Amino acid sequence: MKNNITLFVFILSCSLFVSTGCQRKTDKTPVILISDLYHPHQDADDHFDLAAMYSVKGFDIRAVIIDYAMTEKNPGIIPVRQLNHIYERNAGAFRGLKEKLKYPSDKALDQKEFQDGCEKILDVLRESEKKVLIFSVGSLRDLAAAFNRDSLLFSEKVSKVVIFAGEASDSTFTEYNVGLDTTAYARVMNSMPNLYWVPCFDGGLWENNGKGSFWRGNHRELLKNATSLQLNYFLYCLTNNPDSTNYISFLEEPVNQTDYKNFISGDSVPERSLWSCSVFPYFDIENYEASSFPFAFFADTLISDKKGNISKNSAGNIIMTFKVTDPENYAKQMNSIFTELIRMK
Repeated sequence: MKNNITLFVFILSCSLFVSTGCQRKTDKTPVILISDLYHPHQDADDHFDLAAMYSVKGFDIRAVIIDYAMTEKNPGIIPVRQLNHIYERNAGAFRGLKEKLKYPSDKALDQKEFQDGCEKILDVLRESEKKVLIFSVGSLRDLAAAFNRDSLLFSEKVSKVVIFAGEASDSTFTEYNVGLDTTAYARVMNSMPNLYWVPCFDGGLWENNGKGSFWRGNHRELLKNATSLQLNYFLYCLTNNPDSTNYISFLEEPVNQTDYKNFISGDSVPERSLWSCSVFPYFDIENYEASSFPFAFFADTLISDKKGNISKNSAGNIIMTFKVTDPENYAKQMNSIFTELIRMK
């Protein structure tokens, strides 16, 4: 009898633990990240974005959709697995579509070998009890195709779609993410509900006149609070480490001081161009005050032409649009946000 009671108490304790754990998980906001993440990297800003996404404590990352627009590169499954190890998560990485959309309502069902990304987006929406927050920092190909397959599901199960793409004012300049798939970009901008638009530039390449998110930061400052595990994650990226087998054990090794100087702390290390990482926590409304950020979002009615040029139009889509509210201190504050965000407590 005593053994039976002990077993019952043990099972009850386990059940309570699992239940409590599940409750903590559902208290967080379910998130999908769509990123042109590769290893070796095409631009290391995507690794900074990924680390920031894992660091937002109110986010439950359900999936990382790897925008496969550059098919000559390897999808960034390794950095996702590394951050799962560091942050004790289990987010999956799913490769996206290979080809551009042929027309705005294209569901891309003909790309038979590249369906994982679209299907996972829809699966997460269907399975989530709470509304899902979607971020896109690459092309909008998988997002648009998934929307074309079930637009009603997006209306019902998506709280916000935050896209980092485009140019705020210069119609002669096509920003990189837009150029990857202009048809998908126009489809999202013109049709998707609950849209938050963060233009990458305002005034052309490497320009920000107040309506873009672009800023630059110094690696030494950005990573001054990083643990050795986090530093090794960034060094694995920045050195283009070719080891595709020991990438987890690499995280546990002592930080290579030569690499640390050459890629992070040295005076000759160039500044990092950034667009997204410090914007993410703005959407963790349980843990951050919107007023503490040097930017805000304002409603606008916009329309995109076939080339991805955005203009105001009363017949367009109602979109919440990014704007810098503290131009003088913007870059400094954005760097400080990231520095504090990745501090592991």
